[in-house]
Amino acid sequence: MTKRGAALVITLVMAILPASAAVPTGTVHYYELLGSVGPCRVGVNLAVRDHRDLVAAHYFYARTLVDIPLAGGIAGEHVTLREAGGGLFDLHFETNDGTAQHPLDVQTSTGLVGTWSGKGRVLPVRLEFDTIDGRQGADRYRDVTDAPAPVFEALVRRFLHGAITGNRPETVAAVSFPLTIHAAKTYVVPDRAQLLARWPRIFTSCFIAALRTAVPHEMFVRNGSAMVSNGAAWFDARGAFSLNLPDCRSG
Repeated sequence: MTKRGAALVITLVMAILPASAAVPTGTVHYYELLGSVGPCRVGVNLAVRDHRDLVAAHYFYARTLVDIPLAGGIAGEHVTLREAGGGLFDLHFETNDGTAQHPLDVQTSTGLVGTWSGKGRVLPVRLEFDTIDGRQGADRYRDVTDAPAPVFEALVRRFLHGAITGNRPETVAAVSFPLTIHAAKTYVVPDRAQLLARWPRIFTSCFIAALRTAVPHEMFVRNGSAMVSNGAAWFDARGAFSLNLPDCRSG
């Protein structure tokens, strides 16, 4: 076949194939961020192709844990995200690495900062990258439990609510015994009675403060368990099985 004939065949094939098939697409990575919009704690999920093309996005408030779809794009270091209700995120990448090369992107930055505007308000936004390429959707907790994601997250919420409000029965019902406690010394709490007896030494004010930062939605998963609050509490299919208590004397 001549070069002219080959070129004609390629042209015809490209015309027949849909655009998505004609041009190979790059790899999509999922970036999850935690931070705040004004006084409210939020989580953000970005699906990005080739570190620069926004494929999909959503965010949620920690108080409601309801995903809010976002549309927008990435232009250099600038990220614009719009929600259907009219809210607008005007953000840019930032890093704490003074040697990082610009323009920054999802791989070379440590977070996003900027503003959210809507309903006559403008609020500061600060987000930090938390997880990259975790499982998404219904498969997220596949290594942890056979239960649907909303059911598992509800279990975690019950533990957190019980611990923060001092509702001991609610907390204990969401514990997977034996419960390992990592403090100045590591020890194991074998059952409900022992946990209730040790309650004041475990659920201290500084540990409760750590749990208040928890976002029990789209949680980080590793080695068959999920965590909240940077590892303050780890959960398996039955509930909290490991707690890492902070040193209340520090800070």
